[in-house]
Amino acid sequence: MQNLSLMTDDEIIRSMAKAYEEYRLESLLSEQDVCHIGGVTKDAIHRFKNGKNINLKNFIGILRGVGRVDALSLLFPHEESFSPLPQKQKAPKKRVHHKSKKKRETFVWGEDV
Repeated sequence: MQNLSLMTDDEIIRSMAKAYEEYRLESLLSEQDVCHIGGVTKDAIHRFKNGKNINLKNFIGILRGVGRVDALSLLFPHEESFSPLPQKQKAPKKRVHHKSKKKRETFVWGEDV
C-alpha cells in the first residue's frame, strides 16, 4: 500500500482511479454494469478515471457499482469500549422546570423589625 500522506491530492485520485479500474476488470464488470448498479453516469466514471473532481455522491455510487461501498466504513471506524460495569442510563426528563423570576423577599430576624 502506498503512503498516501506523501502524495498530492491529484496523485491520490489517480491512484484510486487506477485501483478502481483494476478491481472493475478483475470483477468482470463493464462500465455499463457499474453505471446501472451504482446509479452513476458514464461521464462521472470517466471524470473519476481521468483524475477530475467528482462529487461524493458519485464516488459512493461508483463504489456501490463495483461492490465496495462497505469499504467506506473503514474511514471512520467506531470502536466500542468495553466496561465490566453496566451502563447507567439516565431516565428521560418528564418535565422541565423554569426558575421563577420573582423577586425574593429578604429574611428579617424578629429583633430587626
